Amino acid sequence: MGLVPVVALFIPAWLVNTAIVETVFNWPGVGSYLAKAIQNMDYSVVIIVAEIIAFAYVGVNLVVDLALGLIDPRIKYESSSG
Repeated sequence: MGLVPVVALFIPAWLVNTAIVETVFNWPGVGSYLAKAIQNMDYSVVIIVAEIIAFAYVGVNLVVDLALGLIDPRIKYESSSG
């Protein structure tokens, strides 16, 4: 495993950890908003923030996969249409 995929695995973790840091230090942001939404049982906010994190995770993985195709000449993408 190369450096690019390993770094890409840390990006979603950074998103989740910002929620912890914002809650601990009482900084305004999405993380503290999410913590307040969980305490108030505001499920719509919790679902939306979870979707944002999921889309960020998928988006980062997509960008990394495409970047690896450009960086590493051994990787070739083939069409699956038969």
